[in-house]
Amino acid sequence: MADIKERLISIFPVCHVYEVVVSDNINCTYVAKFGGTSLSDAVHFKRVKQIVTEYEGRCFVVPSAPGKRFASDTKVTDLLYTLYSQKEDFDAAKETASIIENRFLEIANGLKITKEQFDISGYFEKLLQELPNSNEDYIASRGEYLCGRLLSIYLGYEFIDPADLILFDEYKELIMKKTLRAIARHTKSIDRAVIPGFYGKNIVTGETTTFSRGGSDITGALVARGVNAVVYDNWTDVSGFFTADPRIVKEAARVPALNFSELRELSCMGASVLHSSTVLPLMDSNIPIRVRNTFDLRSKGTLIAPNDYKSASSKPKVAGIAGKKGFTSVIISKLSLGESRSFVRLALHAFEACSIPVEHIPLSMDNLSVVTFTAALKNKKKMLHDELQRVLGDISVDFCDGLSLVAAVSSSLSTNAVFARVMFDALAKADISIRLTDQGSGANSLVIGVDEHRFDDAIRAIYEAFIEHDFI
Repeated sequence: MADIKERLISIFPVCHVYEVVVSDNINCTYVAKFGGTSLSDAVHFKRVKQIVTEYEGRCFVVPSAPGKRFASDTKVTDLLYTLYSQKEDFDAAKETASIIENRFLEIANGLKITKEQFDISGYFEKLLQELPNSNEDYIASRGEYLCGRLLSIYLGYEFIDPADLILFDEYKELIMKKTLRAIARHTKSIDRAVIPGFYGKNIVTGETTTFSRGGSDITGALVARGVNAVVYDNWTDVSGFFTADPRIVKEAARVPALNFSELRELSCMGASVLHSSTVLPLMDSNIPIRVRNTFDLRSKGTLIAPNDYKSASSKPKVAGIAGKKGFTSVIISKLSLGESRSFVRLALHAFEACSIPVEHIPLSMDNLSVVTFTAALKNKKKMLHDELQRVLGDISVDFCDGLSLVAAVSSSLSTNAVFARVMFDALAKADISIRLTDQGSGANSLVIGVDEHRFDDAIRAIYEAFIEHDFI
């Protein structure tokens, strides 16, 4: 048991932030998810083998589909979506299928996996025959399936099809409890296995159903919870989360630790290291996530721990600054609208009727500002304008494009007013106008809207101010 505890210390070099407790009678179980870049070719498969075979105890590996090998390359999943779109054009579909087939043949040949072990060409012949009658999710999921089959052969691990584990209802919503029970039951007597990410099965139709893009992260979390893992290692091509986008702030530091809520806020605001729903299966568990870099094993990565972790630092810290461009503020004006009990409800109903998502809803006495994605309003502005007037009566509606949102995320925001003052002062000194402010009900983030052409400037100004006040 001493050896296990020593290994845990090496896995969690920021153990002062989150204490991992392992009972003497627990056989440590690890889950390692690898992103598409980590599995783009045979050389990368070999690196993955080097990583996972160092784990002691039980080990479950969750692969994504092969990603880009170089900047101008195409991800296998994107090729599969193209293949599905060509289902009525056999010649085009055959050409695309050949490109995908060759990707997997190159991997198999590089790993010396023979046709007898897995017949890739035969599989694609069958896939082309199935294409006209297949749903899009099934075709899109074949990248993870095939990657999983090859990886299981190469590692010598058992292959488990997630269609037997990851279960969705008739509305394509994950059935969490039933899924976790299926994983626990299926893996009970298995020590090492490969379970592809991204997809599962609709229990009503029996059809393959996928998560949204990046959903292999969720599969990894589900497997970690189902097998009661000591840690969920998410291996990708970056060294964890950073306090700001390194493309904007070159000196941005790696974040050593976050909690689950901070992760969701950062992911929602554009920090795309992990899928924003990754933590949901782990929310009421003691299983932490570790984001690691497949290509830099010396990097400590970022530890993402349950919300009740205690930091060794007594000084409030900012988990990160993130943001996104491409928003429009739809400003609805009417005298004394704030006094109406139904105004906001009716306005939001109009957005729902037009299938336009809502991101933020700042409200004043005479104005309601509804923030949405600019792309979601394409060819729909008149429709939304007319629907708003229909349900709200005599109003004015203005569409203010060119909005970007910047958020500072920290569990200490609700207890430390200095964060907001520093942000506003920094933007004022940089002569950046604030178009809106909004603090989430969870009080973990403060969102500020600025003009898109000042987006990078705003992030740099806030970052430098936080550095100056030792908030980062």
